Amino acid sequence: MKNKTLDLIIPAYNSFELLPRALGSVALQEIDFNLNVIIVNDHSKRSYEKEINLFKDRLNITEIYLSKNCGVGVSRQIGLDNSKGDYIVFLDCDDLFYDETSLQQLYDMMNFGYYEYAYGAIIIEENAKQTKYNNHDGCLHGKIFNKKLLNKYNINFNATRTSEDNSFNHICLFNATRINKTTNPLYIYKDNNNSLTKGLDMDEIASNLIDYINNIEYTLNHVKNKFRKDVVLYYIQSCYYVWNNYTYYSKKYKKQAELILNKLIELINNTSYYKDDLIDKLYPQMSFSVFKNLINLKQV
Repeated sequence: MKNKTLDLIIPAYNSFELLPRALGSVALQEIDFNLNVIIVNDHSKRSYEKEINLFKDRLNITEIYLSKNCGVGVSRQIGLDNSKGDYIVFLDCDDLFYDETSLQQLYDMMNFGYYEYAYGAIIIEENAKQTKYNNHDGCLHGKIFNKKLLNKYNINFNATRTSEDNSFNHICLFNATRINKTTNPLYIYKDNNNSLTKGLDMDEIASNLIDYINNIEYTLNHVKNKFRKDVVLYYIQSCYYVWNNYTYYSKKYKKQAELILNKLIELINNTSYYKDDLIDKLYPQMSFSVFKNLINLKQV
């Protein structure tokens, strides 16, 4: 059977020191398929021609230079728009593939196009400590996407600056019917910012949480069945996550916390198709009253 083509999309912004290491982990891959690397230069200070030339004899690399800085989600989408391969894999500049077999394992898990979505375990490395995660629904790392799935459901990245990877991955997960996985580690994620809010000022924290809320609704609007049990659970858990952040920050940052609360209430109003009795039936242990309380708080 003729080998298919895998397109590896790497968004890059002023990553001149990190990119060679990431590309090195790609160049070391032992593969028997066609591989194209697409670097989307998100308006960095200069081209990555120097870094690309280090690997010109090992890798087929295309650089797309953006005329303005758009953010990682838009960069990934532009990479997708310029992709002609059968499968898509994403790599960040500060990350690595786990070993020389990572891409081949991902490719093989697609079984020549039978599977729509496949993933392996990832290693999250923070402060020299490594933790393995077999399940990681919110990120793109260590995953491979069938282009037919993306085209069939018109799956794209939301244009928000953050959390767009969370929505993209969940939309793929909830729409795919043929999913393959392995517990083998395939990807090393270098985590220098382990939470949505770490290392940011409060205005940035509020902005990121609002992006997160926007991407919850974006996800729900792009799944074929928003009443699936796992979709409903995603919705509840996401709302609780925002609520917990709101209650934490409201003690000290009332202005920004109010923006977060109002956006969450807007989401709940826009998703009124999730009735109390539906959630109580699916997840009786998760009281829907918290959402009622949010609406009441708006009236205070």
